[in-house]
Parts: sequence; structure tokens; C-alpha cells
Amino acid sequence: MRRHGVITWTGRITTWPKYNDAKSQIFKTFSLEVNPTYVVLGGDGSIFGKVYDTDPQRSIAYRLKDILAKRPELNPN
Repeated sequence: MRRHGVITWTGRITTWPKYNDAKSQIFKTFSLEVNPTYVVLGGDGSIFGKVYDTDPQRSIAYRLKDILAKRPELNPN
């Protein structure tokens, strides 16, 4: 599947969209400085938060908890 010229794929572990940004289009659009970077977007495209790099001691889901807790519209519970 292609979305805005970027290839999307679905993994078995995560449920959110992931993008292969081979030409750095998304990287430049969001002024990212570290790869990988996870960006949490609102429905209107606003940036709710970013998680930089990977920390082998803490999962991405764990690191996103603070961002999601501040945005009740993103938390289905």
C-alpha cells in the first residue's frame, strides 16, 4: 500500500502505521533529528509528542504512555 508516496507496512507486534522513509521526506517534514523517531499525531496533523531513538531497557509502548496519558482522545480506556 502507498500513502503520499511513502510505502506503508503492518507489523505483527505493533498496531500503528509505520513508514519506510527511504528518501527522508517525513524526516524533513517533521524536522526530526534522530533516527528512529516515533511521532504521535492528532487527527488534525498536530504533533502530540515524539519518542527518540530506541532504549533496549524500555519498550516503545512503555515510552509512549506519558504522551498518551496527556491526550485522553488517544486513550480508548
